[in-house]
Amino acid sequence: MKGGGGFGWLGDCYLGGHGFRRAMIAATASGFFNSLLSGKRTGPGIVGTGQPIPWPATKGCQSGTAVVRAASPSCQCAEKNAKIHTKSGVIWGIPDKIGPWECDFDLGGEPMKILRRKWLQLAALSVVLAGVAAINKPAWPQTGRPIRIIIPFPPGGAADILARILSQQIGDANNQTMIVENHPGAGASIAYELTARATPDGNTIVVAANSLVINPILRKTNYDPVTSYEPICNLVTSPMVFVVNSVSSYKTIGDLIAAAHAKPGTLTLAALGPATTQHIAVEQFKLVTKVDMIFVPYPGGAPVINALLGDQVTAGLVNYSEAVQQIKAGKLRAIATASNKRIEPLPDVPTVAESGYPSYESEVWLGLFAPAKTPKKSIAQLIAWFTAAMKTPVVEAKLLPLGLYSAVVCGKDFGAFVKQRSDEYARIIHDANIKME
Repeated sequence: MKGGGGFGWLGDCYLGGHGFRRAMIAATASGFFNSLLSGKRTGPGIVGTGQPIPWPATKGCQSGTAVVRAASPSCQCAEKNAKIHTKSGVIWGIPDKIGPWECDFDLGGEPMKILRRKWLQLAALSVVLAGVAAINKPAWPQTGRPIRIIIPFPPGGAADILARILSQQIGDANNQTMIVENHPGAGASIAYELTARATPDGNTIVVAANSLVINPILRKTNYDPVTSYEPICNLVTSPMVFVVNSVSSYKTIGDLIAAAHAKPGTLTLAALGPATTQHIAVEQFKLVTKVDMIFVPYPGGAPVINALLGDQVTAGLVNYSEAVQQIKAGKLRAIATASNKRIEPLPDVPTVAESGYPSYESEVWLGLFAPAKTPKKSIAQLIAWFTAAMKTPVVEAKLLPLGLYSAVVCGKDFGAFVKQRSDEYARIIHDANIKME
């Protein structure tokens, strides 16, 4: 029999050992399986490529029968129609330890039938295993496209950090691509309205904060916080801190309040805004402390930090997660927390309530929403993914140092929470007489 069979025969030699491994890697999958299943030759050289491979040929083997040992590239003659086998128990000699193999070049002979049968069995097994893997791997119930996570604030803020940590965890665990998109502006309304208008197929969600329910109270919006969305989960709360530049003369919140009383209308207090949680927290602070400070709005927490570092404003109210690195670096000083209790990373920093104003409390929450009428199956899958991610130690280890504390509430309970907060903010805004600028 002449050389040039479909399995990489050349002359009277079967390509074995590492040469055959390289040959098989180079072969195309379609040509390889077509040759296996049909038993037809594809020309000299590698299956499916038609490219010859130099290989020492041994002459004199009868009827094209040969044995190739891994230890040597030379052919050894074998009896005609010898059975195919391998002492190492591997197929085709692709692993490092190969053979010896005994093989017959006659593609229509019994050895070829044995090989074809083996590969058919392996092919069938691979289909079954693939099906089992597909069953065990949770599949996205809608389109299978990447999920867009809309962020209403610039990169670097708490919502942005949270979304990127969770999207990575969910992607690694479920093979689901999630793309984080930042759409800041208009007090976060741009992102909220974008999400409300999105196709309700489960492929667009938004990380919303308190501003979701604040905005419609203060301005005309093209969404309703209760009816325009399907609540997925509240994820975390983030305490806010009053901070000053480390070179500032104000060591405590009492120092800042005293200076504001002494120089009304001159000191500045920066925060994310307008019409945000931080803005309302600033106005609430001014109301309960009876100070006259100028509110300076910025489009995100990171710009507030930059303004403080540049000594452009007197003080700032930001999420702890946004200021933690600069506080640790000694560039910013925390003088009070806005929550109702001290936060663990800053045990020596008192709350505003502790400083003589017990009615003051404000806190940021961050939760997920999908457009209204998103299928329940999609909402259930999103709840499962995000709650599982929030429970993983690796996520907790990343969030806690940033001052993001797990507060997972999902589905209808989260919807009730949103309605309660909407009513609460409406009362605060009315009592403080807060108006849109």
